[in-house]
Amino acid sequence: MALKVVKVTGKTTLLYGGTRPISIGGQYEVEPGNYVLIATLTCEGTPLQGKTIYFYVSYDSINWAQIGSDVTDENGEARLQVYVDKDAWYKAEFPGDPEYDASSDTIYVTVTKPPAAAAMPTWGWIIIAVLVVLLLLMASERERRRPPP
Repeated sequence: MALKVVKVTGKTTLLYGGTRPISIGGQYEVEPGNYVLIATLTCEGTPLQGKTIYFYVSYDSINWAQIGSDVTDENGEARLQVYVDKDAWYKAEFPGDPEYDASSDTIYVTVTKPPAAAAMPTWGWIIIAVLVVLLLLMASERERRRPPP
């Protein structure tokens, strides 16, 4: 029995928004956002239902904080929604029971910054400034040519 960290077709998967899969196992990069951590608990390929899985997070791989738990369903899956906004280790842990040994698995997620909006080059601002000055001059000239009331 083990909690494995493999690609979407495997045991532990991180899903973006619950729909777009991102491979896990080792180090992976994701943009900040809501994710669902899915841990699958099996024994010799058979899903274990009704087992409590505890989820933890660590920002230094030494100190761990429990962030939630879930009971495995008929597919042996336990899920936890998390908001990922900085680099962290995530761990899913089955503490064991009288029938099955303890098992856990850990993943590392690196958060990338979302693509920044394209910055306008300096020459773009110069063109805008020139257009504003031209519009002001045109308005001023128009006022000057208007006959007095």
